[in-house]
Amino acid sequence: VTGQYNVPLAEKIIIEAAKRSVKTNIHYQGIDMYQAVSSDFSLAAVKTFYEHRLDDFAHSDVILILNGETRAVNKPNDPMKRDLQRKHGAALYKLFNAKRGKKIRVALMLGIMLDNFSESSLDAELLFWKSLDIDYQKLKRDTLALRKKLEDNEIYTVTSPGTELNFSVESLHCEFSSFDEERSGSPLINLPGGEVLVVPKEKSISGVINARNGIVMGVEINDVRIIIEENEIIEYSAKVNQSQIDKALEYGGRDGRKIALICFGTNKYLNVKNVHQTYRHKTAGMISIFWGKNTEFGGCVDADVDWFLELENPIISPQMKRKP
Repeated sequence: VTGQYNVPLAEKIIIEAAKRSVKTNIHYQGIDMYQAVSSDFSLAAVKTFYEHRLDDFAHSDVILILNGETRAVNKPNDPMKRDLQRKHGAALYKLFNAKRGKKIRVALMLGIMLDNFSESSLDAELLFWKSLDIDYQKLKRDTLALRKKLEDNEIYTVTSPGTELNFSVESLHCEFSSFDEERSGSPLINLPGGEVLVVPKEKSISGVINARNGIVMGVEINDVRIIIEENEIIEYSAKVNQSQIDKALEYGGRDGRKIALICFGTNKYLNVKNVHQTYRHKTAGMISIFWGKNTEFGGCVDADVDWFLELENPIISPQMKRKP
């Protein structure tokens, strides 16, 4: 699946796959198509669009999604279209997790969309591509090492300036940008990767989050303050783009206020100072608080909008060891 930005890369992948007798299908779904689905299509046309994509995915073993342009598309204003979108998302998760008893492998490499040609933007673009040409075995070892360290305790406190968040660990998963039989491996990889994903126990998270940055539906938000009780947002504010949080909670459904994952970055190949905002949370030393779904990891949070906040160089302190 590709938008306009990554068509040259998609063409190269198709050529290399053909050399190896691998059958491929390409779905061009650029920003104009997604905007039309969101704003212009009738309900019948939206339903047909989603059914066609789902049918093609059902006949695949590996799906590579290169379309970062979708980040720039607003959610539909029509609640009936949002409901179709939610049902399509649920059908995709069901398909990915149980195709003839064998999981479909899904990878995302959303890439960077430059909004200008400044030196910093070009540096971020170059760093992104360099971050893909790395020692993936080392990234895997670093990620598994952090997972093992986090296994020792059940309850943790995360602190940074203005932030204190307590949570209990339900399960731990690794995303190290490669597929293998590792029991803790993520069912989905996201290039460039490098994260330990914590599924929190239900109603175990409480505290205050103060974050300088976050990404909500493709838009950066700044200077965010959120109060959490029993995993849910009870109060929030942001100095920049608070309306994005308003929409995320409105469109997120019944679980829209619930934290789905707490993610620990492990990628030492990314530089937090000049990496693109979309990938800062992957860098080693970063923690991101994620709203959306955790059902693919065995959790029970099933919100319809994905978004996250970043905590730079937080301190994580164990509070209670796991029972033997």
